[in-house]
Amino acid sequence: MRKITFSLFILTFGINHSFSQTPPVAGANQFLSGKTLLDMCNQNDRYCATYIMGVLDAFINDDLALETCSFALPIGIKGGALNAMTIKFLKDNPNQLKYGAAGLISNLFSKTFPCPEK
Repeated sequence: MRKITFSLFILTFGINHSFSQTPPVAGANQFLSGKTLLDMCNQNDRYCATYIMGVLDAFINDDLALETCSFALPIGIKGGALNAMTIKFLKDNPNQLKYGAAGLISNLFSKTFPCPEK
């Protein structure tokens, strides 16, 4: 799990560094803001999809390790659909773009695909 978390950190740092023309939100403890992610998605779909899948993988792996549930993705859902949902959410909610991208992605999918009741 440390390798996955470290890999996500490296991926995020590398992407954030590449798109550093968008300043981070002052005082926010994040690598990427929603605005930076949307800018990245508008410039390079591959980086965008890689970031979104990395965030989802990190949450899924943490859920497995901690025996929790952040969201319940449907079996067989494609990465392209998750990518499109994220981009649509970011475009439809400009007031949310100041927040951390990973949190926005998690919140989106926890509302869209809630965990089953225990």
